[in-house]
Amino acid sequence: MFIPINIKTLWMGLNREFFLLTNIFFGFRRIRWPYNVCAFKKQSFRCNKIVMIEHYDQMNDEFISLSPPIVLWHKITSLKIVQPFNSTHLHVLFSQANNLRTLELYYRLENDYKMDLKRETLTDVLNDASLCKMLMLNGLQQLNLFTASEQSNLINIAYLIVERLPHLQVIELTGFNYELTQMPSILINGLSKLNFLTLSNFYGSATYYGDELRDLQNSNTRPFRMEVLNTILKNTLFVWL
Repeated sequence: MFIPINIKTLWMGLNREFFLLTNIFFGFRRIRWPYNVCAFKKQSFRCNKIVMIEHYDQMNDEFISLSPPIVLWHKITSLKIVQPFNSTHLHVLFSQANNLRTLELYYRLENDYKMDLKRETLTDVLNDASLCKMLMLNGLQQLNLFTASEQSNLINIAYLIVERLPHLQVIELTGFNYELTQMPSILINGLSKLNFLTLSNFYGSATYYGDELRDLQNSNTRPFRMEVLNTILKNTLFVWL
């Protein structure tokens, strides 16, 4: 039986606007508030997911400085950010969202640093041991990773996940074509608490991932079961451990 999940997301928009998206039975209701300090402080953002804006450090800074009185941070269980992200903002976010259970990381293209961003302030969550320690202390259980096209450090990312986020139970990997093939074996063998893994292919079938994992089964230390999601594209592989 399908059980609907009610997710309320506070989505930061351009021009100092914020949107509250409510997911109920796959429908979305949008409410918009102008970014006015007085009006903003009168609102109460009852949400459990926050999506940080990608290209504007100043707007993120203003939101973080204003948010404690009106965002119930202990209710925030999911956070979406683009990698790399402002290091100071990450430390503040992770310290306030102490019930964070799901983290979504979207990797940007190497040359996609624009708008109001300073390269020297940016960091990758997985490259910062102190940030990862905060996530584990907060009780993070799920990591959703969206890779960039032709990203070259995926194996290193997999080993960093194993080393610095050892208590993860669920991982969702989404990427381009066959670039994710070497990550699952590292994660399956390295994360003892991992019980569910998905691999999604942006551009084609996920059966290739299944074939690759099947070939590696003898080298995996943990048994697992696989199934390709039965959709038209068949672009998602489920792995149960």
